[in-house]
Amino acid sequence: PKTGMDRPTYQGVSLDEFTAGNDRIMWTKSYYDEWTETCAKILEDPKYAGRFIMPAHGYNMYDFEKSTAFLRMFIDHGSPLIEEWYLFERDTEEQAWVYINESGAAIEHRWKKEIPGYTEMAIKLISYLQREMWNPGVNFKVHLEIQVEHFATRPEFFGLGGIAAYSSYNCNNEEYVRWFSELCRHYGLEGNTERLGTDPYEPDQISNPDFIDGTKNWTLQPAEKDSMIVKSHKGYATMQEREPFRPWTAISFLWTRRSAEKPNVFSQEIRNLEAGRLYIARVWIGDYTDLKAGKLKGKKCAVNIRVDGGDVWDDWYRTRAYRGKKSNMFTARGCQVQQIIFRAKGPTATLVISDWESDAEPGGAIGQELIFNNIDVHPFLEP
Repeated sequence: PKTGMDRPTYQGVSLDEFTAGNDRIMWTKSYYDEWTETCAKILEDPKYAGRFIMPAHGYNMYDFEKSTAFLRMFIDHGSPLIEEWYLFERDTEEQAWVYINESGAAIEHRWKKEIPGYTEMAIKLISYLQREMWNPGVNFKVHLEIQVEHFATRPEFFGLGGIAAYSSYNCNNEEYVRWFSELCRHYGLEGNTERLGTDPYEPDQISNPDFIDGTKNWTLQPAEKDSMIVKSHKGYATMQEREPFRPWTAISFLWTRRSAEKPNVFSQEIRNLEAGRLYIARVWIGDYTDLKAGKLKGKKCAVNIRVDGGDVWDDWYRTRAYRGKKSNMFTARGCQVQQIIFRAKGPTATLVISDWESDAEPGGAIGQELIFNNIDVHPFLEP
């Protein structure tokens, strides 16, 4: 905080994070009286003239007297507010629009009524944390855009203080950081109201990405008998930081046991491609033995991904996205995500995945049990 309030290159600090309540918030003392008094003193101190203190806050702060008074104080002192607006994907665009409207325009009048001047001082903070992009059947870039479009086109947000996204250092795909920057330019700087992107909310490149329908639409080539089976496990999706799932919710996946003879291979045709356009295929992998033990340890899961009918785009992006061995609270625990970016040659291609590192080398322990799901293929934003 000292840096933000003292150095000439900064304009202030943000405080993270506050939620609705009076003297207590759930089981914790709120200290709203103390926070309000202390922050007001700092903002009124001539030493900090022109500096901001910006609280990051959650939903329905206006429902409680003390959290409302807390936010009013900042507006009275000319300091912006940061509203955390973290909306995860829905199954369809129609569902997403209902969700966005209910969380945005439909309740903005409540903020304005209880906290006069709120809209003009509010920065709506959209999320591209992993937990929001839980559904491989959705193009998250479209989900991001319709949120920004909502703020840019609804009259309830006329004069809105700003928009932002949280957070670039926790986002598991740099593509989304670049895309959000383009949305800010398109809607914010250039003042456009029509869509920037043309892709559908539900991409139709592959189907059954979580093996919910068993092996439907997938072609399996087991290395040996019973070395490839669809299984499920309660809590695995929460380890993947997929927001709607809970520890008691089972999620399905394809299980393989690595053979010494040859790899287990599964594949699916990728459809509706545009020749010459870039696409990204991402696969989530875990160690089944660790999963059964209750904790993914982030050990290496040797696999191979290729796209027949696509040229690998060999730039500074690499095929390994990350392993969550030392991940923080906002990313998947102990999961491995592997990706390949390719340029389509024609309208179709084939995604091929195996549990060997290459056609000639296993690359990992024989007998290791791996699990695959959350397989996502969508158009990739070309730099």
